[in-house]
Amino acid sequence: MSAKKFKNFLLGKEKEYWKDMQDCQKPCPKKKTKNKQKKCYKSCEDKRLKKIRSIHKQYPKEFKQYISGL
Repeated sequence: MSAKKFKNFLLGKEKEYWKDMQDCQKPCPKKKTKNKQKKCYKSCEDKRLKKIRSIHKQYPKEFKQYISGL
């Protein structure tokens, strides 16, 4: 995969995962206690980061090229 294609692919995936995280966070304010709200927000963020890291692991060569080009 070329660097430009990977960049577009990565940005598209990050936007998709950000939208998923926002959908996940919608019920969080309805939690009764602050601790449960924090856990809800944290779990949504952790899911997003885990998905992004999996993309980095699937394409290590392209990711290294992308980082070196920044």
